[in-house]
Amino acid sequence: VDVTAPEDEPKVLSLDTDSAELSGVYTDESGAYTSAQFSPHDDRLYLTDFGGGRVVSVTPDGEDPEVFFSGEVEGEQMFPDDLAFDEEGNMYISDMAGFDEPAWEEKGRVVRLDHESAEATVLADELPPPNGISFTEDFAGLWVGLYGANRIDHYELDGDGTEVVSSHAAIHHDGGTSRIDSIAVDADGNLYQAIHGEPAMYVYSSLGEHLATVR
Repeated sequence: VDVTAPEDEPKVLSLDTDSAELSGVYTDESGAYTSAQFSPHDDRLYLTDFGGGRVVSVTPDGEDPEVFFSGEVEGEQMFPDDLAFDEEGNMYISDMAGFDEPAWEEKGRVVRLDHESAEATVLADELPPPNGISFTEDFAGLWVGLYGANRIDHYELDGDGTEVVSSHAAIHHDGGTSRIDSIAVDADGNLYQAIHGEPAMYVYSSLGEHLATVR
């Protein structure tokens, strides 16, 4: 996704990993898309519209746009940044509310959207603005990157993924003026932490060991 793309340029792009060729997939007039993930429920591509507080889905070739979610969550506007799907297709979103305020205001949230009804459930609130979010390799928990704290937290979820059973600060990133951004997890459970303000990817084990830095 290209969150800074003007309305006449592609906002969602695909990359051919063999040729390194980029091609446009989708654009519209108003969306500011910060994340794109395919749902295991319906194989559509879901986009978080940060500025519009929406989640929009399109087909893999960028057709048939539909608004899956819009509106407030518990009376407050959502600023959906990154998203992750569980195995049933329920959506877990980092809400970066307070991103443009001092981090101690702690307005950020983690929100779950039901894959059928789009009903919103707040799993965590009063957070320094979160950014990256990804499931552990066994889908038993979430890694949540707190952009406003340069910290990655681990959430243990209950059996149906609708409640946080326990949480703790797991990994601290000493980034100076840079901040942690999106997170990906591989099949071995290692975390790939992108950095806002530094062209680098930090790789950590699930036990917090710094394995590598990709620049």
